[in-house]
Amino acid sequence: MKFPGSDIYFDFLITLEDGEQTETQVWQLQVKNCPDCKIDMDNIGGDFYFYSDHYLISAVLGPNIELYFKKPAANPEALVADIYKIHKYVLEDHIVLEKYINGDNLLNICTSAFGLFAKGPKTILKYYFECLEKANMSPYYYDNNFQKDQDAEKKGPEAIDFKLAVLGGIYFVGEKFTFIRLDKKEPKRRWRWLWF
Repeated sequence: MKFPGSDIYFDFLITLEDGEQTETQVWQLQVKNCPDCKIDMDNIGGDFYFYSDHYLISAVLGPNIELYFKKPAANPEALVADIYKIHKYVLEDHIVLEKYINGDNLLNICTSAFGLFAKGPKTILKYYFECLEKANMSPYYYDNNFQKDQDAEKKGPEAIDFKLAVLGGIYFVGEKFTFIRLDKKEPKRRWRWLWF
């Protein structure tokens, strides 16, 4: 794994089996302009999956908003369980629980009478909102960003067409993905995923 600037180079092996013969190839995935990634070497998948529309891409594009609640949860333990289920089954453990939740103790925030629950992209907070609503906590969003003129020139990450590559518990959000074979001298060919 190499991190030159905002680019990431991820080296990996592919083993090809043909009944009697086995060939191992060394490859590198080069991710250009990578604003977010997660490396979980204990959870490597067998196949790459590529997306052009995914909640992990939306999380990079922002803007961040705040999720508040006005009432205490009737059953804080059930709310904690619902939040854990969201992270396990909806967000597929790609996002750590502490990334957007306010504070480091989920049970403490779930037993509070009011306050800031989480801060982050609405594409993620909407799942927390549903849990808070189910717990009758009167949730609401607060967006302290000024409304941008729709005709204004885009700046920053929203102007980039990001894609997502997922390999088990590993993911990369980036602008361009290039695969290069490292172990064999070949004519300079670069493999690139075609997006449809």
